[in-house]
Amino acid sequence: MMRTAFGARHSVPTHSVHKQRVLLGLLALLLPATVSLAEWRATYNPYHIDCSAHELRWQGPPSIHRVDLDRNGLVDGTAWEGHRLVFQASGTLADIDCFSDQGSYYDEAETSYAAQWRIYQRTGAGGGDWTEIESNLGTQLAQSEPWVTEDRRAGAQYRAKCFIEDTPQDGPGGDDQFIAITAEFTMVEPFPVALQPTQGTPSGGELRVDYSWMASCGHISHLDDVKVREYVSYSSPVPCFEHPPDPTITAPADYIAGHGGGLTDRHKVLAARNPMPTPPPNGPGNYALLAVQDYQWKHFPPDLEGEPVYPTPDWAATNGGTGLEIYRNLYWVTNPPLGPRWRYVVSKHSYTAAKDPYP
Repeated sequence: MMRTAFGARHSVPTHSVHKQRVLLGLLALLLPATVSLAEWRATYNPYHIDCSAHELRWQGPPSIHRVDLDRNGLVDGTAWEGHRLVFQASGTLADIDCFSDQGSYYDEAETSYAAQWRIYQRTGAGGGDWTEIESNLGTQLAQSEPWVTEDRRAGAQYRAKCFIEDTPQDGPGGDDQFIAITAEFTMVEPFPVALQPTQGTPSGGELRVDYSWMASCGHISHLDDVKVREYVSYSSPVPCFEHPPDPTITAPADYIAGHGGGLTDRHKVLAARNPMPTPPPNGPGNYALLAVQDYQWKHFPPDLEGEPVYPTPDWAATNGGTGLEIYRNLYWVTNPPLGPRWRYVVSKHSYTAAKDPYP
């Protein structure tokens, strides 16, 4: 068996090997020991002990950098699902070969190398195995070909590996053992960020607030597996309103698709209690109900069937969409032309809506 590039082997007929050995033996008897039959490596050459030849190696620690062609600035160790990645090897290689030419021995540094990029995924029941999923991602040491992460499993661990061989510098060289460098990373599903109100519209006591958000990976269409809901908690009940469920949580049928990039939240007029509270001077002239709202997101990948996903398996708070306060106030007013009455006001952010009179 003979070794080829990156560890592959191929068979050589037995009779051919025998003929080669006989020929080499005869030549060794006929030629002086100082005459080289071919290129000699220092590790195999018994006649030359002064050369500095060594196996292919790195001068200093090497590394692999991940570059996201669709969005830069990812934290090392993660990669967005649905993006194009390239991998770049950094570090200085060293490989000095020992040659002999008619009894004259000399060292010569290798200046070019062959590379092969491959991608592996951690598999197995205990996650201890690595399965090759991409075997031909380019042969340039400086940078791999783009690898598209679309439909890769979020939360799974991946490994980019670059195998490096020396190449013939002069004569039949390039037979050092290959070396490899590795970088591991975890696939991350994009999620909503930078939620913010864009407009508030009053309508007969109801307040409608429009919101928008962005995708953490920079591409809103990549939130196709994300749903958004609201989670609202309330202060103590007040005697003038029918108190909503505490907490109030969006029903599954009403979840908002993340890739839509926004939603309209309707803050409806709460139903009045019957009878209404006693107005002044025998009762308070102001009642207030505080609600605290969070917009939350969660991944629902269609192929995982309820399995946990990365970075979170549960509902998570949306950046910019937590702790939003909604005030509902009931005021006793006496100004004309309507005369004494209750006035209902709902406010959120800098937006307000009123129902006058109430109910």
